Amino acid sequence: MRMVGFGGLALSLVLPMTAVGALQIQANRDVPAGRAAFLASGVATVEFDWQSAAGSTYQLGQIGTLHHLPSVSVGTNVIRGGSFGPSCTNTNPTPISLANWVDGPGFNSPNSTAIADLAINDIESFEIEFGQPHRSVGFAIITGTGNLPDEVDLTGAAFQFAALDSNATVIGSATFTLLSGQVDQAWLTITSDLPFSKLVVCETDAPSVSDQYFSNILTSEQLVPPIPTVSEWGLIVMSLLILTAGTVVFTTRRTVRATGA
Repeated sequence: MRMVGFGGLALSLVLPMTAVGALQIQANRDVPAGRAAFLASGVATVEFDWQSAAGSTYQLGQIGTLHHLPSVSVGTNVIRGGSFGPSCTNTNPTPISLANWVDGPGFNSPNSTAIADLAINDIESFEIEFGQPHRSVGFAIITGTGNLPDEVDLTGAAFQFAALDSNATVIGSATFTLLSGQVDQAWLTITSDLPFSKLVVCETDAPSVSDQYFSNILTSEQLVPPIPTVSEWGLIVMSLLILTAGTVVFTTRRTVRATGA
C-alpha cells in the first residue's frame, strides 16, 4: 500500500495481485484498514475466531498456551491444515496451531489485548471447506516477526490461492508474496465472480516451516465490493483536481466581474 498526497488529500492505494480465472485478490499493507474495509462492506457472515477456538488467556509478548487441532469449525465451514490443491508442497493433513504467535494491529483484539493467531504445524498451507458456496474471504498475514524468536526469519513467503467449486474443479487462482529481508504484512481480500466451495492456500517458492502467521479469517457468501486500484484512484484524484480547478476558476471569474461592476 502506498500513500499519495495532493495538498491535504491522502489516499491509500490498494494493489491488485496476479489472478487467473474468476478469483481476485487485493492486498492492503495497512492491515487494520483492510479489515475495516471488509467489515464495512456489511456482508461478512462468518469469522474463524482463533481465540474462541483456543479458549486460553494470553499476554502480550508471550506465545502462551499452544493448541494443536486437526481442524476448526464455524457452523458448516471447516478449516484444516495441509492442502491438496494445485502447486501444494504440503499434501498431508497437518495440525493447525493456535497461540499468541504475534502481536500487533489486526492480530490483537479490538482493544489491543493479546489473542490467539493461526499458524500451521509445518509448511503454511491450509484449506477452508464451506458448507455452502462462498464469494469472499479476508484475513491478515505477517512474516519476519513473532513472539517465538526461534521461529522468526526474514526469508519472506509466496502463496498461491485456488478456489474450487462443488465438483472440486478449480475456477480461479491468485498469488501473493510477502517480501524478504524485512517484516512484511498485508490484509488480503479474496473474491470470486463465481461461488466456490473450497479455498486452498498453498505456500510455494521454497516453503519455510516457520514464521508466517494469520489473523482471524472472515468469510462471506456474498461478494465484497472491490477497493479502488491504483489506476482507479488515479481517475478519482484527477476528477477531484479538475473539479477543484473548475471551482477556483469559476469563483475567480465571479470575483473579477463583481469588482469590475
